[in-house]
Amino acid sequence: MNRSFDSDFYKRILNRIHSNVYITDVETDEIVYMNDYMKRSFGLSDPEGQICWKVLPSGTDGRCPFCKVDELRKSGPGHVCLWREKNTMTGRVYMNHD
Repeated sequence: MNRSFDSDFYKRILNRIHSNVYITDVETDEIVYMNDYMKRSFGLSDPEGQICWKVLPSGTDGRCPFCKVDELRKSGPGHVCLWREKNTMTGRVYMNHD
């Protein structure tokens, strides 16, 4: 049986895992996707279309100092960034994978 996987299929999978997952536009920092688990964790109902550094941490007026977007863009395909970060909204420490 050949089954094609569409975006709805992937959204259903990502919404069932118990990990925070979000995707941003690297040019605009706009959130294009956030899974349901992360929305609940951060108390956000509709974050898509909003700027990540305005919605997720508090007290920032630009990209977060720990943001790895520029590093990833310079490093090219296959590069992975791992780091810990204490989120100012939740007070929790997160292991991040980009």
